[in-house]
Amino acid sequence: MAMDDNNKVKLDNDTIMNLAKAIADVQQKQQEEQFKGSTITLTDYMQDWLQMKKQTNIDVKTYEGYESRYRNHIKPFFDAEAPKLTDVDTNTVSAFVGALREKVDNTSIRFSMRTLHDVFTVLSIALNEAVRGNYIPRNPCDNVRLPKVKKTQKEAITKEEVKTLYEITREANHFNWIAVPLLFSTGMRRGELLALTWNDVRYDIEQRTYYININKAVGAEKKPTIHAYTKTHSGVRRCYISEGLYNLMIEYREKTQHHNRTYVIAQKTKNGWREPRNFNRTVKQWCDKAGLPNGISPHSFRHAYATYMMMAGQPMDAVMRQAGWSNERMIHYYTDDAVMSQKQPEVAEAMGRLTEGMF
Repeated sequence: MAMDDNNKVKLDNDTIMNLAKAIADVQQKQQEEQFKGSTITLTDYMQDWLQMKKQTNIDVKTYEGYESRYRNHIKPFFDAEAPKLTDVDTNTVSAFVGALREKVDNTSIRFSMRTLHDVFTVLSIALNEAVRGNYIPRNPCDNVRLPKVKKTQKEAITKEEVKTLYEITREANHFNWIAVPLLFSTGMRRGELLALTWNDVRYDIEQRTYYININKAVGAEKKPTIHAYTKTHSGVRRCYISEGLYNLMIEYREKTQHHNRTYVIAQKTKNGWREPRNFNRTVKQWCDKAGLPNGISPHSFRHAYATYMMMAGQPMDAVMRQAGWSNERMIHYYTDDAVMSQKQPEVAEAMGRLTEGMF
């Protein structure tokens, strides 16, 4: 800053920039003081947030995942300086991601890049809700770039493998053989399947359609119970089925269950639903008997559903509604890359027909 002959103040560029920054800082501070996050630390907020989540209709396993990632990774980092919620900015979150990255690089710690993304997601979800609750003006996670995680190959069970599995279970008249066509034809989650009752299997007279009401699920906790909700809000749905599958289910109920069970996938010795771990063991026994590859589980059918529906060119929105996915990203996550790559030549041929005579 200098004085000229007319005693007028001249400001150099650095001074102007410093003044502008000071004004912006004051304005930002005033703005932040208008939010509830200026009086609560991030860790206190997240503990309250977790308590609120525990009381809402979310899957027990999902809550346990949130709580574990907060307790083991988020709390230790942010407890050190105990910043107010409004003081947590992009640089703070970037430093947190950097600390997580060091855990990934430390070979003595079992901490993967996928876990890093999961921990970051929990923080981001909590801060998104802080924005909606008027604690902070914006989510500082939004502009933080994460290191890329390599997509793990998700193998879908094939149609041929499903056919082999069905023939073996049907021939042996296993008490739960209907699970094979049900899982493959609907892509429903294991917990949703195990919670199904015969009252959930319906026929719409006006639309002349068959469907299954999916509105509950068996949890994956150590002592599983039936929850009156599914894994996500999108999971509560009317899942339509073909007439052929409906008739197969009725045949199963008559000839295998003899109308003596409440649940579709019931215990053989009494009228109760099957626990997830026991059902997993049963599926593994079926696969071993059929000579199928290791690693096939009830969830493999969900991957198959996404893969084959995409290969068949079905509308993505309809597929999402049927399987209870909340967004398109989940469909891409579930599709089998190896199987989908087989459709690429057909895509090239379609483009060839489209451009014929153009070039």
